[in-house]
Amino acid sequence: MPTFIEEYNKYFLSRHFERLGLFELLKNKYGIKKALYLGSHIHITPSLVFPEVVYVDSYEKFKQMVESEEARSFVENNKQYSTSPKYSYIKQNYDNQLGLDQDFDLLISQYAGFVSQAGKRYLKRGGILVANNSHGDASMANLDDDYELIAIANHAKDKWRISEQQLAGYFVRKDGQTDSYSELSKTGKGPGYKKAAANYIFRRV
Repeated sequence: MPTFIEEYNKYFLSRHFERLGLFELLKNKYGIKKALYLGSHIHITPSLVFPEVVYVDSYEKFKQMVESEEARSFVENNKQYSTSPKYSYIKQNYDNQLGLDQDFDLLISQYAGFVSQAGKRYLKRGGILVANNSHGDASMANLDDDYELIAIANHAKDKWRISEQQLAGYFVRKDGQTDSYSELSKTGKGPGYKKAAANYIFRRV
């Protein structure tokens, strides 16, 4: 069985998917302290930035790896805050009831299905959802009246940037059609848009 670091490097660092800069921007801009990451796999980079994170994933080796001493040392040695890291892990399908309160500042949706729908019951009013559109979740959130698109985030030249400009230009489809819940649920992927971003930032209203 691979170690935590071997697995982490394989899926995240070696493929530039750690998104550390994105989480740093979100914390600084929106004052995030407590995050919920549904479908996280072993991607514990958020714990380097946010003092409190809850991870949920059904991956068989998930709990064993992220609770290892190797993982805890990785977080402790690389965290960006002075307090002790506080994080926990729930090994199950995130569509099931998780027994969590609605007090999270941030809901993270990255390559994991319709996190915006399953997780909004735990995201406090005014909280932030950050979602990519690999599985159509940003499109789904854009249709949902419980969310408001407030910014987008892109990565270029090894740096993440957040923009709040010209948001009306996003989610305009190339084929001229209109997004629908039924189509997104069926296809499980984002359609082609005239203008797209790496990540979309929504506020829970």
